[in-house]
Amino acid sequence: MMSPSALLLVTILTPFIGATLSLLFIKFSKTIGYVFAVVSLVIPLVCSCLLLISTAGGEATGYFGGHYFGTTLSHPLFVDGVALIFSVVFSLVALLILLYSFSFLGDSEHKGDYYFFLLVILGAMLGFIFSANGLLIYIFWEIATIGMWRLVGFYRGQKDVVMAEKAFLINFFGASLLVLGLVMIYMQTGTLNLLRLGGKSVGNLPLLLVFCGIIAKSATLPLHVWVPSAYPHAPPPVNAILSGVIEKMGIILFLRLWVQGLGVPSPWNIAVPTIGIISAGVAAGAAIMEKDVRKILAYSTVSQLGFIFIGMGISTLLGIAGTVLYIVAHSFGKAGLFLAAGYVEKGTGQRSIDKLGGMMRKSPTLGVSFLLLCLSIMGIPPLLGFFSKTLIVTNACTLNPWIGFASIVVALFTMLYLFRLWEGIFLGSSTDDLSLSTSRSLLAIVLIFAVISLLLGILVSYPLKVITPAVSGLVRMG
Repeated sequence: MMSPSALLLVTILTPFIGATLSLLFIKFSKTIGYVFAVVSLVIPLVCSCLLLISTAGGEATGYFGGHYFGTTLSHPLFVDGVALIFSVVFSLVALLILLYSFSFLGDSEHKGDYYFFLLVILGAMLGFIFSANGLLIYIFWEIATIGMWRLVGFYRGQKDVVMAEKAFLINFFGASLLVLGLVMIYMQTGTLNLLRLGGKSVGNLPLLLVFCGIIAKSATLPLHVWVPSAYPHAPPPVNAILSGVIEKMGIILFLRLWVQGLGVPSPWNIAVPTIGIISAGVAAGAAIMEKDVRKILAYSTVSQLGFIFIGMGISTLLGIAGTVLYIVAHSFGKAGLFLAAGYVEKGTGQRSIDKLGGMMRKSPTLGVSFLLLCLSIMGIPPLLGFFSKTLIVTNACTLNPWIGFASIVVALFTMLYLFRLWEGIFLGSSTDDLSLSTSRSLLAIVLIFAVISLLLGILVSYPLKVITPAVSGLVRMG
């Protein structure tokens, strides 16, 4: 068996190598290109699982790499249980989205670019997850932004390109503030290793700059505006990879810098949950008013990312464990919902809930799968989202009753707009004579996401056995 350092390098580099090979071969043989794409996602998933098993549930932590360019790139890679959990989850989500994309995109003109950037995005995400150094974090952050820009504008229409550029510019603005904040942190502390900042003096200004970059990437008020405009123009599987994977980057950086590196000092322990509550509430209100299925789900993503920031700001062992668990639940649940919405849109040509309805009679499997995914995001037992949201809310209520109360209100809004969405698509009768004839392989992928959300909820003790020791080591370091 390969050493942990070799497994780590294979995990990070394989998607980049596979992206290049897939782009080269897909022009000559679609099948060979697809095989390279699938293999380049299966390998990181397997390697991540092997690393997670070898750490006995994630308790072991360690640095990889030596000193490069003086202290600027000292020990650039870091492995712990939390990073491995995210690596396994995001690799699996990306693999399922890739399989869905084969059928959904078919012989689209730019399919080669699509698979290239999808794989590059996962490679950037994996590199980001395991990076301990601010310089590497910024490099992978920007690679993911470029991939996101190209995928949002996949159809190449004039408005598609405009919305892609809007998403890119807002994220680039956030990244510019991020790198400025990292430079200031380095000037104040003499290190870019974000996990070695405990006990060092870091001013609030560089932290504020970094936080602005975080909320731009993780679609939080007021820098969320690119999400509801970009999502309707990108293919549904792109929506799924954005919501299920890329938009977790900011949250993970907050986890590394604040929770693990510094702890969550005052006034951040109040400011972050407050920002999360405002973002979650405003976006939930917008979702309630929307009729476009993809915009409802886009605002839902903004709302749920805000809810995750509530948990991050709490910064207790159970609060962070619940937050990590909810990141897992949201990645599977929201990716599955976007793919389900894509299935409906591809079959009917409609995405307004005013023009949909009655889909339960046409596809009970889709209706039940969509409902299960909604219930997980709502936090209804026995779905995975219930246990994670319960941990977040109960810890919020214990530490700050007002934050706890507000998080409950946000959770109720989530139930309202998701039930409205499900009812609008699947109950009643449509205003048009709509058919729902599309590939069964698309439906199978949606069903897999729903089953994962259900099984992880029923068997929640198993993911918690991995997450709890991983988070315990993380919080101790902070």
